[in-house]
Amino acid sequence: MTGAEPTEAALRTLEEGGAVAFYRELMPDGQLTMFDRGRMPAVLVPAPDYYTDLPGAVISSATAARHGIKTVPGGAIVDVTRPPTAAEVIAANSHVLAAQLAAGATGNPAEVAVGAKPFDDGRDYSAMFLVLAAVSAAVTLAASGVAVGLATSEMRNDLSTLAAVGAGPRLRRRIAAAQAGLIVGLGAVLGVAGGIAPAAGMVAFRRDLEWHVPWLPLVVTILVAPALAVLLTALLTRPRLVLVRRLT
Repeated sequence: MTGAEPTEAALRTLEEGGAVAFYRELMPDGQLTMFDRGRMPAVLVPAPDYYTDLPGAVISSATAARHGIKTVPGGAIVDVTRPPTAAEVIAANSHVLAAQLAAGATGNPAEVAVGAKPFDDGRDYSAMFLVLAAVSAAVTLAASGVAVGLATSEMRNDLSTLAAVGAGPRLRRRIAAAQAGLIVGLGAVLGVAGGIAPAAGMVAFRRDLEWHVPWLPLVVTILVAPALAVLLTALLTRPRLVLVRRLT
């Protein structure tokens, strides 16, 4: 876990029934809480980094038996300097299984867990993600259409006045499109801000999560949705308006 030899304090703590924790957050007051199993003294051996598939603390088998904690076969940790190939993982698992057979181990066979952080920081947009994005886009455009339609109906008198004083269809379309861009653009920015806030809170409280900015969905949300709203409003705005008031 740490890449270093165990210290005398860590070995002595394990022998005396304590725990060795790799992260300070697990033992803020010098003791490790084992859920409903009580608390036990712990010593800190800092790990260089955080890995979600590896343990945060260890105890001896005698301590686990004394606290009534059921144990199961674990795994072999392989520290690598590059992403292993499938053939290398298969070879490592073969060595582990052979060692377990030679030792006469019983129970479920242990498998190799590659102790490394993800090497690729890119995003893999799966089919489910694309489906959710399409549904969100449809809902966004539908809500935007309702908002723009209501705002345009309220502007009917103003558009009729513009038509009466000689404003052409192009000017009226520009006004309606600008209004749609303003409504949908502000809504997209506020929606993104409202989504980032709970995401940041979740990342801050959970140690197994890392912050990644999904640039492609953000760009699509902030730019594409307002652009579509402006384009559709400009195309659907009627070139001719009927005057709603007549002067006699």
